[in-house]
Amino acid sequence: MTEIKYDDNLKLICSYGDGLNYQEVLDDFENAKKVRIVTYNISKKTNDGSNLKRLMDLPEGTDIQIITNIPNHWDTYFKGAAQKYRASLELYLGKLNPELYNANNFVGFKFDNHAKLIGTDNILYIGSANYSDESARNEEMGFITTDKDFIEKVYKEIFETTKIASEPYFDDPYNALRLFIVGFEVKYKVYIKLLEEGTIYVGEDGVFVTDGTNLSTETLVDLYNDFDIIQDIENVVDDLYDEENEDEYNDLYSFINELKELDLSDVQDSLLEDGNIYNLIVFDDVERANEILQNEYASEAWDENLDRYVEIAMQDADEELSELKLNAEYDLIALYKTLVSAKSIFSRMHDYLLSIASEHVNTSLDNT
Repeated sequence: MTEIKYDDNLKLICSYGDGLNYQEVLDDFENAKKVRIVTYNISKKTNDGSNLKRLMDLPEGTDIQIITNIPNHWDTYFKGAAQKYRASLELYLGKLNPELYNANNFVGFKFDNHAKLIGTDNILYIGSANYSDESARNEEMGFITTDKDFIEKVYKEIFETTKIASEPYFDDPYNALRLFIVGFEVKYKVYIKLLEEGTIYVGEDGVFVTDGTNLSTETLVDLYNDFDIIQDIENVVDDLYDEENEDEYNDLYSFINELKELDLSDVQDSLLEDGNIYNLIVFDDVERANEILQNEYASEAWDENLDRYVEIAMQDADEELSELKLNAEYDLIALYKTLVSAKSIFSRMHDYLLSIASEHVNTSLDNT
């Protein structure tokens, strides 16, 4: 394999049957928040140990989007060509079925595509190699860049254009809603884990608040905004209504009604500045002890009395902290239970949307 470096952010890599010349991109998958792939074909072999297996094993929350051609697709077919394409179509639908992936993914098919692009939010390959194991045995050439501004520009201006022109795996009207719900399901799972790791203890006798908290004001802002967006889901579902999908619409609305019962606005209030949870998070007991020492005990806290008044100030600060914890206890438990309930609703809603999607594999993919 030969590398020619242009600068710190750009190099050309040529392979000669000695591996994948975009291996650096694959190695970055574990750090990626997003993965974008445009390819002419995918691997024909089993998924075990392959590039596709790498995608399937990416964690929830990773945004995967794949655009591929399907070999043997033609506008018209002669003799056994139609049967050959159907075999390819069945193979691709099986390997790219979104239900096989842990992460949130979009799959599209573009039958005039011969471009190749493989990247994450950190690194991007553009060259001749397909996203297939077989490419490791070929002579391939391509550029790799780590210029994040350029990478984002490529995704916005080129990848999105290709995506819009592609045929989606599913042709039901719920693709956008499904991706939206999956995103929130993952977000809430992360919030729940965060609370359980440093703020909430779940025992046999119930849910309790621990002595400390690992929340930040930034997390509270994110939570508040996410609760706001949840309350807009009803509008998203309303926009999908038509007479042909009335039964599905009614089923989805049952989940909306469950979300409404959670009283999200009450939980949001506890996240605002000067709310009980906010006041607990921003409280610094050491800083507060110093303030108390300066403001209340400065005249007495000198020479041999200093250590004694430092201890008194720290005790006063601890008492204030205990009061803040007591005030926030109800709100923290309510926040945790609301997140758990919302995540459960999103999970069931996601499962329902997948059950709909399984009946709506895009029929236009088969033109035979």
